[in-house]
Amino acid sequence: DAHDYRYFPEPDLLPLQLSEEVIAAWRSELPELPEQRKARYVESLELPEYNASVLTADKAISDWFEEVLIHTSHVKAVSNFIMGEMMRLLAEENSEIGACKITPAALAKVVELIHAGTISHGAGKQIIEILFKTGGDPQQIIDEKGLAQVSDDSELEKWADKSIEEHPKPVDEYRAGNSASINFLMGQVMKMSRGKANPGAVMQLLKQKLDG
Repeated sequence: DAHDYRYFPEPDLLPLQLSEEVIAAWRSELPELPEQRKARYVESLELPEYNASVLTADKAISDWFEEVLIHTSHVKAVSNFIMGEMMRLLAEENSEIGACKITPAALAKVVELIHAGTISHGAGKQIIEILFKTGGDPQQIIDEKGLAQVSDDSELEKWADKSIEEHPKPVDEYRAGNSASINFLMGQVMKMSRGKANPGAVMQLLKQKLDG
């Protein structure tokens, strides 16, 4: 084959023979290829293949994503926020991930606050947009903007009782077997709370009152 390409052996150079150990050592020092990283995201992080493809299409974004995961274990939520809010904001600003003011730790904190029930998903999106442009601490933004969810039982009960009292028709429909009617009552509580009531806690409270 060498003669086909007109290669000529160099008499002063000895044949180079590398052991499997040396080859393996060199291979281990190579940077992770995009396809390898994508496979790892699918297999180890259990991300959908689409998410893995989007995240690994840009190394800077993929590296940033992995920095976020140092601070939180909610992999899917992080990937969704990066693919959604973060990429939208980057496109609007015609910017790169390294130039935005939100830090990986700050995004992780937003995700943790959502999962703790401290803020809603919608409030989380608002906070990410603010952090993207100005940086800062998520908790400080929550305090300044009044974005914390209300989970206090007495406050939620007051709204739930008012919703049930003022709307007897969906109450009767629910008790007659139309379980979807509870969503109207839920909506009224969210309206009274200006979106700050913890939806999970509200739904649980309404069911307790209507089923009791």
